Amino acid sequence: MKMLRFRVTDEQYQELKTISSEKGCRSAHEFLKDIALASLSKNKKIERNKNDLDRDYLAVNMRFNVDEVTYDKISESAKKHGWTLSKEIRFRLNQTLSREPVMLENEIRELRKTRNEIVRIGQNIYYLIAQRQLLPVNDKNMWRISKN
Repeated sequence: MKMLRFRVTDEQYQELKTISSEKGCRSAHEFLKDIALASLSKNKKIERNKNDLDRDYLAVNMRFNVDEVTYDKISESAKKHGWTLSKEIRFRLNQTLSREPVMLENEIRELRKTRNEIVRIGQNIYYLIAQRQLLPVNDKNMWRISKN
């Protein structure tokens, strides 16, 4: 990955900042990056993904009221994830509206941990079978399960 740099005058930079904020970009840098990537992909229209949770810039401000129980649950969940209330609410809304499965970072970590444990168990069983180690097994169900 490479970084590109170039200089512009102060007036040009101010104009780029104005245009970039009108187009929904956080900065002039992001705006120019979008233009460059769009021209490389032969895509003349620059599309903004407003549902991207990683972006700090949000174009629409929403206000709504919730009861205290819901507020406490959202606050607790946000603290658990280490997020702000706004980010937690955006995540929950996107999770509700999206048809794709959404997993949290800790859920992905747990899945990887479980997968690694299963792989280790499989390696141990293979090692026992490959080395033909005869070990006394007190559980008769284990042999029945391992044959299936």
